[in-house]
This record gives sequence, C-alpha cells and structure tokens, in this order.
Amino acid sequence: MTDTPTDRMTLNDWLTVALSGLAPEVAARLRAEYLGHAQDMLEAGEPVGAVLGALGDPARLNAELRERYLTEYEAKVIAAHSRAWSARAVWGPLVMGVVGTLAVSVLNPAVGAWALLLPLLGLAGSGWLWWLARRLPPERLALRGSSALVFLQAVMLAALQGVNSSRPELFLPLFVGAAALAFAWWEYGLNGRLHAKLGR
Repeated sequence: MTDTPTDRMTLNDWLTVALSGLAPEVAARLRAEYLGHAQDMLEAGEPVGAVLGALGDPARLNAELRERYLTEYEAKVIAAHSRAWSARAVWGPLVMGVVGTLAVSVLNPAVGAWALLLPLLGLAGSGWLWWLARRLPPERLALRGSSALVFLQAVMLAALQGVNSSRPELFLPLFVGAAALAFAWWEYGLNGRLHAKLGR
C-alpha cells in the first residue's frame, strides 16, 4: 500500500502547504474555515489521516486557491497602487489640460482654438476620476483609480502632442486612440485578473 501525500502530515503542515503564498487576510480567513471543518470531523471521531484525506491534496488545493484568491504578491501590487492614489489626484488631468493650453498658446500661437480641447479633455478626465472615487470601494479604487490616472496622463500628453502637431485633426485622434488602446490592454489584460479576484 503506497502512502498518500497527507499520510505523514499534521493538520498544521497541511494548512501551511494549502495556504502558502496567499495574501495574509485571505490565508487567515481560509485557515479558520478549514480548521473549523477539520475540528468538526475530529470531534466526530475521525482520525487525523482520514480528516486530511478528506480535505484533499494540499498542493493541488493551493494551486486552485491561487487562481481564485489574491496571492501575497498581488496584495503587494494593490498596496503599491493604494500609495499611488490620493484624493488630490482627481484634479490632475484638469490641471494638465490648463497648463498644456497655456504652454502651447505661448510657444505655438498658430495652434489657435485647438488648444481649448486640452482643458475640456482634462475636465472630462477629472470628472471620470471623481465618479470612480465616489463609486468604488477602497481596494478597487486603488487599482482602477491609479491605472485610470496613468491612462489620463497618457491621454493628456498624447493630446498635447496632437494639438501641437502640424495636422491636429489627424494626429490628435490618432495619439489619443493609441493611449486608449494601451490602457485597455493594461486594465483588462494585466489588471483584469486582479479585478476578478477583488470581486470575490
């Protein structure tokens, strides 16, 4: 008869393997759940080996849990986003738009009325950030708000380049569209998995 992976494990060993690498708050919650379930079985007279066998292979479970819940690394990523976001960030795009208009109007007077698009874009961007800040809980705001801020900064810089170009009617939508595509790839590709996990 061959040994199973849990034959020589204690309950604490099993929990250590099963919850390895998960975010601390997630690991603490799941640890309490599994301990409660194991305690019920032990109080019913089940031996430790049978309890661990019923709980399953801890390494396989760990891989499944990492797919469903935040890992320790992902929690650190969100914490870094939290530090990058602040309430004052909401006004960043509008300030960039006003400063950009003044700079372009002074350095390149031939731009004319195209420069007025910059504060309008900035106002729209600040309005979007304000809406996000009122709608999203802190963790999701840290992730989406900080990436939205990066996106809007890229849009404002792209718009500034487009307005200041020789053909703003061509380059402005081209540059802004490229920034939007980059944001979509970042938010729904790289960050999409984190958003899904935060929804659990």
